[in-house]
Amino acid sequence: MMDRPTDAIDLPSGAWVALRDTRKLTQGQREEAQIAWYAVSAPVRELMKARQSIDEGDLEGIEQADRVLEEATGPEDMRALFHLNRVISATVIAAWSFDAPVSPEAIRDLSAEDYDAVLKAGAQHSNEVLAGVDFTPTRPGEESPTGPASA
Repeated sequence: MMDRPTDAIDLPSGAWVALRDTRKLTQGQREEAQIAWYAVSAPVRELMKARQSIDEGDLEGIEQADRVLEEATGPEDMRALFHLNRVISATVIAAWSFDAPVSPEAIRDLSAEDYDAVLKAGAQHSNEVLAGVDFTPTRPGEESPTGPASA
């Protein structure tokens, strides 16, 4: 186990995680999260993008978007979203006090409290990790839930 960095985040169990400087991520470090993004279905990706564009002061709009997103998210999307969140978190963690190497699988094996704290830390950096991803909701052969784009 390595020494605790001064900027490490304490977890509920007493363990810690240290985050990397996300401004210096390599493409290789970002790539797995970018690939995991596309495991989420096009309709859910589109709803997530719309949800992010809502002004944080629009509580009614956020609540409505969250309801729509929840209704649209099935088991496969939930599995993909859980995996995406673990991959993002593993990408931003530079070190931790657990014996296992940092990986999405090791994060999955954490206690529920530590898991939630690690995912919260990772989520704060998801935009940097997913930078460069084409957030266009549809891929060839997929239909948009809102219909075709037209001018």
